[in-house]
Amino acid sequence: MADIEAFHAHLTQQGIRTVIWNDMCYLNRNVHAQVFADKSLAAAPRLPRDIIHMLWDYDIAQEGYTAQLKEWGFDVWVAPGTEPDIITGWRRIVEEEGGDGLVLTPWVKLDAQSAPDLITQVRTLAPAYRGD
Repeated sequence: MADIEAFHAHLTQQGIRTVIWNDMCYLNRNVHAQVFADKSLAAAPRLPRDIIHMLWDYDIAQEGYTAQLKEWGFDVWVAPGTEPDIITGWRRIVEEEGGDGLVLTPWVKLDAQSAPDLITQVRTLAPAYRGD
């Protein structure tokens, strides 16, 4: 946690907000994921409140985590992956629990060869992100 705080202090001095990936959604998934979920859950309440938390789960939209982080005073973004049903579920949760946004995370290399497919994917997924 000291590393996050030091990095956050440096970014703040540069006028940049810190965003961290929060693994709370992986509570009770499996032994490996549980380690990361436990760390996120233990650290979050002790972190500076101007750090943005990026919740993520590409498998299911999970209720309660956005609300918990908002209750602790954080801005919360969600990375729902690229499945339209999951995006729609997370969008609903973000709206209901007061989250601050969704982030498209297709995790592909952007180059001349992949750009057309990525643009098509963004256009295809945009309605789910917007709630159309």
